[in-house]
Amino acid sequence: MAKSFKSYTSGEYHYVFGEVYVPNIVDTDGESMTAEDIQKMPHAFIANGLVKSLNTNHNHILNAAEVIESFIARKNDPDLSPRTAHGVLPMIRL
Repeated sequence: MAKSFKSYTSGEYHYVFGEVYVPNIVDTDGESMTAEDIQKMPHAFIANGLVKSLNTNHNHILNAAEVIESFIARKNDPDLSPRTAHGVLPMIRL
């Protein structure tokens, strides 16, 4: 299943909102996470100072993106991915 992203530009800044992980959906590495584990993920990401540790498609080459906001999507959020019907999923704004 393809990931969902939304983007917009405001002045010189370009913002991207995108889902990071969906509960109980197998990812490209053949792994999945529970909603409970996913709820912990964005908090740990910020707390561990990883906001500038982003790469593209797990290539381990840092890019210029920076997380400026991390949040847990609400179930059935009309402004986000239809996959929020599954429940918790962290979203990031770059």
